Amino acid sequence: MLTQLQEALAGQGRAALSGLGGVGKTQTVVEYAHRHLAEYNHTFFTVADSRESLVSGYVTILSLLELPEADAQDQMLAVESVKRWLSSHEDWLLILDNADNLGMARAFLPSGKKGHVLLTTRAQATHRQSSESLAETFEF
Repeated sequence: MLTQLQEALAGQGRAALSGLGGVGKTQTVVEYAHRHLAEYNHTFFTVADSRESLVSGYVTILSLLELPEADAQDQMLAVESVKRWLSSHEDWLLILDNADNLGMARAFLPSGKKGHVLLTTRAQATHRQSSESLAETFEF
């Protein structure tokens, strides 16, 4: 599974692990991140089970990156700032854990393919290798 994730990320830049809760999706992506830590300049992990969780995670990422918008009152400025940073930098890994609402998660993804996005989800609506898919999906 870890090899398949690596190949998908190298080719498409995005991959998703799909399956029932409690089957080991989160542990698998954490293990992937641990094994490939040296390949990334930055590795970010955030819970994506709600819009509030994603916004909070992006505010934390903004703070870690020490971007100027860290003091902004509008949290959506933080989200946009992080997306811009991710779109303009290379060699990063962004893990969105429990991204069951794929439409919502899509709105938080940066444009381009300068880094890698790895999702865990219980959603079954992803399409393997479709041009419209959010990511290549591997089912548990």
